[in-house]
Amino acid sequence: MGLLPWFARYGLLRLARESPRFGDSLSGSTKEDAMINELDDVILTRDTPEHGLSAGDIGTVVLVHRKQAGYEVEFTALDGETIAVLTLMPDEVRPINSGEIAHARELAVK
Repeated sequence: MGLLPWFARYGLLRLARESPRFGDSLSGSTKEDAMINELDDVILTRDTPEHGLSAGDIGTVVLVHRKQAGYEVEFTALDGETIAVLTLMPDEVRPINSGEIAHARELAVK
């Protein structure tokens, strides 16, 4: 089960207040060179129609490749079902910024 259902139940802001590790990723940093770590939530920056994902979708980093050369990112539905685990380059994801809000939508491909 992915982390997203847990976020959906408790809310990102509550999680940020209660967990310094997750709160760090919501600190409002907008630097392109911000460090992305394993278990950080990230935002997809491009559409991946073959997986039904759109720019702006939220995924969880499950592996950081050497020297931040790329990331393995899991995308899950709100019910915890894994949609895809993708290998993405640094320019294909970005950290979450403060003031952003999650959005629910139907998966484009099932």
